Amino acid sequence: MPLIPREEKFYDLFREQAELVQEAAQKLADLFNDFRDVEKRVTEIEFIEHKGDQLTHSVMTKLNKTFITPFDREDIHALSDALDDALDLVDTVANRMATYKIKEVTPGEGGHRVGEAGQNSRLLQSIDAA
Repeated sequence: MPLIPREEKFYDLFREQAELVQEAAQKLADLFNDFRDVEKRVTEIEFIEHKGDQLTHSVMTKLNKTFITPFDREDIHALSDALDDALDLVDTVANRMATYKIKEVTPGEGGHRVGEAGQNSRLLQSIDAA
């Protein structure tokens, strides 16, 4: 057992953040593909975004309390911020659709592209603590 333990919980928090990004992006893609119940779906995305904010806060709190981190503090901060920013952008798109009272979306690949972006967050979910 090392004299000063190394904190590995960051990987779990990053996986949770990536899962939220994927879930929100999928809900937004579903909204583009089936443009009904907009207010309800926007509220669901907002709820996911709030959970993401709580996770980001947890990462920062843990970062401030951890003496030895699994990798550079700046990188942990940057990764958590990037995941939070992605979630914020999904939430912003959904909110603007409701704010501007969009009635329909042009058929195309918009929903497909958003879904692909959400799938890319799965790459982060496969990270194992080294």
